[in-house]
Amino acid sequence: MIKPNFKYIITFIISCSLLKIANQINNKILKKTFNILAIIIPCILAGLRNTKVGTDVEVYVQQLFYFAKQSSSYNEFLTCKWWWIYRIKYVADFESAFTLFVYFTQKLTDNIQMVMFGIQVLISVPIYCGLKKIDKTKKNIGFAMFIFYFSFFNVGLNTMRQYIAIAFIFYGTACLMYDKKNIGTIKFLLNLFIAYFFHNSSIFSILIYFIYTILNFNEKKEVFIKINNFRIRLKAVIVIGFTLVSIILILNANLFINMFSILGIKDYSGWTSGKITFMASKIIRGFPIIIALIISGKYYVKENKNSYMYIIMFVMSLAFAQFASASTYGERMSYIFQIFNIVLIPELCNAHPNKNYNIIMKMFFVLYYIFYWYYYFAYGNSGETVPYSFFWQ
Repeated sequence: MIKPNFKYIITFIISCSLLKIANQINNKILKKTFNILAIIIPCILAGLRNTKVGTDVEVYVQQLFYFAKQSSSYNEFLTCKWWWIYRIKYVADFESAFTLFVYFTQKLTDNIQMVMFGIQVLISVPIYCGLKKIDKTKKNIGFAMFIFYFSFFNVGLNTMRQYIAIAFIFYGTACLMYDKKNIGTIKFLLNLFIAYFFHNSSIFSILIYFIYTILNFNEKKEVFIKINNFRIRLKAVIVIGFTLVSIILILNANLFINMFSILGIKDYSGWTSGKITFMASKIIRGFPIIIALIISGKYYVKENKNSYMYIIMFVMSLAFAQFASASTYGERMSYIFQIFNIVLIPELCNAHPNKNYNIIMKMFFVLYYIFYWYYYFAYGNSGETVPYSFFWQ
């Protein structure tokens, strides 16, 4: 049995504490300093790690770094190749934004630690900036980052390219939802463009834009549907509709394989190519949020105009997680929706009119995510990020 690795936990707690302190400081320079430190410290931890921490570091990041070091030009770098998982892999096969990042970071620093530090910066900064845009009061940012650290940080140490893309999609979605309509749309599409060149699978995040557009087609007035003597919010019907659509898509996984081909990203078709069977564990993992929705959901949807958006993201994350039964990488289909849990949970923990419920709920989620981190990363060794070791060890 692997003991918990406290280097992670101590770093996470320091970061969240600095964010909380920053929110209580009035001095702008001091506030900004604390916020920067809070985000940079976990990035430093990611940068100082041994290349054995995170499966994909040795699988491709280290190899790309060495090729960049040997190459006299970027074009030469792209022609480098090696034997990779039963086939020849060219540097040019990787998304261009990522290869550009690795190449120029190597040339500027000649230090793979700086590459890994930079990768984490590209993940953490857009996430933090998105949370700042969503939470104008800044009261929930510390708690939201706590959930991010204990549920997603270690995943990002492994699936680096995809999590950079997810971070930009998260920030772009925050712009879409909280900036002025036209500006928000432009920013979302710009961030989608950036994300695509870090991980092509992010093209599916265009679904987020369509979901948001459908939910907000009539922003001026709340629309209800009357069934007999019952009045149901149209947005609630849309949530049910997207739940059913998600189930239908999963039961017809070949649709995704065809879409991967049409969009020219066949490399990721393996995510959905196996036989899909129901995985109760993926639903059970979402039970704490389901319970929170049962307790505080009716208050949450009344007070937050974007509540249905986050609920749909949660439902779709549970549905697409079922692809884990199709292949080892299948669950990655759900990552882009899972990230919005860092907004949904803190907002649910502030939604109930009885503050005691909110305090108990927040304490429950703190304990749950500490257990979650231990079970999946320390004990389960998901992504091979535990035990942590420094590069000099």
